Amino acid sequence: MMGAMAGRTGKRLERAMVVAVLSCAITACSDSRAGGDAAGGSTLSGGSSTDGAPPNGAARGSASEALSDDGARLGGLGDLPRPAAAAPRILEGTDRDDHLGHALSAPGRIAPGGATILAVGGGTKWEESRAERNLKRDCLALFALGSGAPDLPLLTIEGVRGGDRFAFDLCLAPGLLGDPGLTDLVAGAPRGPVVKLGDEQRPAERGALYIFAAQTLVAGRGGELTSAEADLVLVGPSDGGRLGYSVAAAGDLDGDGIGDLVAGAPGGPLAAADGGRVLLISGARLRALRESGRRRVAVDDAELAARTLCVGAPGDLLGSDVAVVAAGSGHGLIAAGAPQCAWDAEADTFLATGGEGRGYVVVADGSAEGAGAPRRIGGGDPLASFGKAVAWLAPPGRSPLLAVGSPLAAAEAGADSGRVAIHDLDRAEALAVLTGERAEGRFGWSLAASSDGAWLAVGAPNDSIARTGEEAAIGYRRGTVSLVPVPASGVVGERTAFHGQDARDHFGYAVSPQEAPGSFWGGALAWPGEGGTEVGRVYALTADG
Repeated sequence: MMGAMAGRTGKRLERAMVVAVLSCAITACSDSRAGGDAAGGSTLSGGSSTDGAPPNGAARGSASEALSDDGARLGGLGDLPRPAAAAPRILEGTDRDDHLGHALSAPGRIAPGGATILAVGGGTKWEESRAERNLKRDCLALFALGSGAPDLPLLTIEGVRGGDRFAFDLCLAPGLLGDPGLTDLVAGAPRGPVVKLGDEQRPAERGALYIFAAQTLVAGRGGELTSAEADLVLVGPSDGGRLGYSVAAAGDLDGDGIGDLVAGAPGGPLAAADGGRVLLISGARLRALRESGRRRVAVDDAELAARTLCVGAPGDLLGSDVAVVAAGSGHGLIAAGAPQCAWDAEADTFLATGGEGRGYVVVADGSAEGAGAPRRIGGGDPLASFGKAVAWLAPPGRSPLLAVGSPLAAAEAGADSGRVAIHDLDRAEALAVLTGERAEGRFGWSLAASSDGAWLAVGAPNDSIARTGEEAAIGYRRGTVSLVPVPASGVVGERTAFHGQDARDHFGYAVSPQEAPGSFWGGALAWPGEGGTEVGRVYALTADG
């Protein structure tokens, strides 16, 4: 993927400068590490997880659209002003088929006082050997923001096996593996590890979580690592479980002063009887495993003792997305989506896998004592895929609200226009409902709450903004990200929409918060580079435009 950049001498030196900046930051904070607190008060995490559907796939029952060169560069995000390098507005892939922006983390700091880091997944790299030519090795990139460095990755990490879907979802997790004053990286690979059957390599799809300690990230060998260099690898317990499809830093949910981790394993075609599950993984146990020298551990290992929060029925796909809201040490709620709907490549459409594709969300108590059975919130409409995306909102002065995306829901705008419901857990009905503005836009495909919990970003990656009705009929799928204020009253304000720049950008495939209130990152995974490639871009968005 972006390893090609590191091969260019000038850019390698620039990356080395960024590594030096972060190395100095970690050295400078060494005296204060012992006083760090992984809980860190109120924590919001989660946001968007991605789906296995190809971004250019047709909507249910429709044919694939043709694409005209006349649709390219219709304007939009490319018109936004670009500020100084210290606060980059556009992060861009450079190698062929990078698809940068397929997954986005919330921002974090590897060390106190250091540069803010954004982890971006989605890159693909083609194997050179003939036997593996058609297997893609996925990558992620870490960008240092506000460091004064160029808009280049600080570090790239490449999956070592094709087909694993490495970095399908990812998060930055404070103090998970080592020093509580530092931040570690977790990347999910739901279709790994790949196993050899005879002369073929086939994915067992147990899924895995690759965890990189902060020290490993900083010492990243000239800006490049591979998944083989992870400090700890957690492997799913059964074939087809797809552990790592979603992952979120959880703060300190068990009250031991160390940050924890939540991961979804929704299952898939290789495990038809598996309805999915959501696991809570203790940071203290991860740390003990690492200190013992064990590097590869099954999540059902007795020493890890991962806690199963909820389990779905066959076809539910529970754990397709997860989000956590934690308020202080030992307290927090976990939301897990079960969309009951998945992309079928042969049918070239989304099909119900369970419950007529209605979908639902489970809300579980992640605290050590666990307060009762998980609560279930239903979606209602068939083939709506309710629970495809979930995010917690925390408007000042009120209890948390839960936003749930139904990107395949039919609304007034037409089929697959999508819908987002905002739920108050004390009410039976949704507090507010937002709907997509165009048919087949898939509004609600991705969700993220702002750093202050008072704004919601909603991705609609298939939204077809066009100048004329004729262009709209062709289907340009530029994509849209809408920013919506959600005050303490729960009455949502007027949305601000940002549109993709180019035909089939699929802008909004993933969204995540920036550190500043009301500001977000949005991924356009198919943004075109030279020669017809799809390098991808990530844009900085602010509520004030």
